[in-house]
Parts: sequence; structure tokens; C-alpha cells
Amino acid sequence: MIVWSAEAVRDVPRSNLRIGHLSSTAAFLLALVAFGLSAFPALLLKTQWAQMAGLGFSGFTVPDAISLETSVHLAWTIGWQHIPNIRTFLGTVLVYFPVTVWGSVYAVTANVVMLAVAATLFHSILKRVVHEERQTGAWFIALSIVATNVYLIACLFYPNKEIPLILLTTAGLWGLLHGKWLLVMSAIFLSYWFRDGYALILGMVLIVALSRRFAFVSGGVISTFFLLLLFLAFPITDMSAVDASLQRNVQIGSVIAGDKFSALGDIAAYAARLVGNAVNLALRPQMADVRGGWYLLGFGYWQFGAVLLCGLMWSVRNALSNDVSRSMLALITIVVVLGVTYGTFVQPRYMMPLIFPLTLGLSDSLLGRYVGVPAAIFLPIVFAWGGMLPPLAEI
Repeated sequence: MIVWSAEAVRDVPRSNLRIGHLSSTAAFLLALVAFGLSAFPALLLKTQWAQMAGLGFSGFTVPDAISLETSVHLAWTIGWQHIPNIRTFLGTVLVYFPVTVWGSVYAVTANVVMLAVAATLFHSILKRVVHEERQTGAWFIALSIVATNVYLIACLFYPNKEIPLILLTTAGLWGLLHGKWLLVMSAIFLSYWFRDGYALILGMVLIVALSRRFAFVSGGVISTFFLLLLFLAFPITDMSAVDASLQRNVQIGSVIAGDKFSALGDIAAYAARLVGNAVNLALRPQMADVRGGWYLLGFGYWQFGAVLLCGLMWSVRNALSNDVSRSMLALITIVVVLGVTYGTFVQPRYMMPLIFPLTLGLSDSLLGRYVGVPAAIFLPIVFAWGGMLPPLAEI
């Protein structure tokens, strides 16, 4: 019989005492299982929507995904020239081309694999961001949050932009933390063909990440502050001629937001949009439709909104961390929300490619768990009671 003394245990290499440590292969396989299980409720939303509608539910599919599925079929049957603005989603048309042959079976397979690869990359990112004893727990929290998000579940059987961008963004973050600059540039380039404006924001992220990595602790904060000043000094309406994506944003914003923000003045309008992008989905969700039923996509938006709110709390808390990886990840999140806010209307859904790192607000932040989560639960009730929620969802 072997008797272990306290001294003997202390002499055992620390790597041998790690409990629940996952290899990348194990993480990938577990992620495949998790997102494979997500495909079952996705199939239910796709095939049993009529029965669910009879029970008072709505919001089973993402309108953009339905539109993109149609565009993919049209592009490969009638011709690309018949698809307006195809450059803005060319990546989707190419990645999901096989749906024209194998249908939704290919879409769900591709989406599950892309999410599993993103989850595996995030598992590697956590090794540089979270203390060793908490890495596996933080990863399982992230995996469960992403795999149960109703919005992403509703996308699984369709071509979409969000899931490829989640993969590309996570790959880019992995490259930034590991110094793989070719991978970072490739991720930015490929992102452009899914959402061009988002790729421009990732270019700003690269600048801030380089400033933090090769300068000093506050180098990234200084460059982030400089970008903020640029956003305030040169509003998007003045810069719209620089890139087609900016011009398109101004045109869409005039339809969606009108002069709701511009009437406040540039600085106040930017501040209002920034607050909206940070808290709107979490604190002012609309989970009901015009018939008085439950709007499932609204619940998915609220899920992501809570993650976004807590993730931003984690980011603000860690922006000046002496740990290079933590501060870089925090600054990246802050830069993306500042860049998204540069647009002319509130669009927090465009933060979804960062969903994996945003989960750190729940797994690695007491502020997120004990302030952000309660706020996301109770304040929507307060806003509903005060009649301050968005209009009921159309079905």
C-alpha cells in the first residue's frame, strides 16, 4: 500500500495534479457533441413550427438566414449578376454552395463543425487568459452558453453570416495572442466577404492589439482612446465616401433610426448609441409578439445581450491588466463595440462574432455574475412594467 504524505504531494509536478484538463482533440469532440445536440432543437424549429405556433410561439427562423438561403440558390442557378450587393455576403455564397446539392443537411453539418472549431480555438485562448485551475470550467461555461443560444440554434440549418464570423473572429483572436500574424490578416480579409464593415473594425482591432503587445501596458488604451476621438471628430456621415460599407450604413441608418440620434449632436448621438449597443439587448428585450405569444428570437437576443453586458464589464475591468493576453482580449472587445457604435443606428447583434470571449464576463467575473446577470433578469421586468420595451415583434 502506498501512503502519500503532504511533502510527497507537493513534489508531484503541477501538470500531474490538474483535474479535468482537456486536450484540444477532446475539446473538439466535446464541442461537436454539444453543437450536434443543438441541432435537435434547431430541427424542431425548422419542421415543427406550425405545431409550436399553435401553442403560442413565434420567431422560429432568422429572417436574414432565410434571405441568404434564397440568395445562395439564386447565385448558383440563375447567376450572380442578379443578386444585388452580393459582394457584402460573397463568403456566405461560397461557403454554403453545397446547400444547392445537399440542402440543409450540409448547412447544419458545416455550421456545427465551424462552431466546434471556434470552441476549440477558444479553449486554447483560455490557456493564456484564465488561471490554469479555472480553464476547463470557463470553457464548459462558454460552450454551454453558445450551444444553447436560441438565435444561433435557429441559424443552424441555414446559410448565415454569424457562425462563419464567429469562427473567423475566434481564429483571429487566437492568432493575435499567439503572434500568428498571417492568420490574423487572413481572418480579417475573409471576414470582409461576410460583413465588410465588421472587417474594417477588425483592422482597428489589429492596430490596438499591436500597440498593446509591443508598446506598454497602457499603449492599447491610448490607441483605443485615439480611435474614439477619431470616431467623435469624424462621424460616419462625413466619412461615408471612404468605403461603400460606410455609405450603406448611413443609408440604412436613415431608414431605421431617422434623425433620432443625429438630432442630439454627434457626440451625444455616439454616446446614446454606445449605451444602446452595450445594454439594449440585455435590459430591453422584446420576447412577445403582436398576437401575445412568445417570440423565441427575442429570447435568443436577450441571451446574447446578457452575455454582452457581462463581457463588457469583464473587458473594462481588465483593459489595464498587466497580463498582456487578458488586456489585449479586453481591449479588443472594447474596440469592437466602439467600432460598431460608429454606425448610424444601434446594432448590438453585430457583436455576436465575439460571443466566445464575451462569456468570460460570466465565467471569470464576479461583477458580471452578481451585477450583470441580476440586472439582465430584473431590469427587463421593470422596463416592461413601465412600458419602455421595444414594439411587439411582427410575425
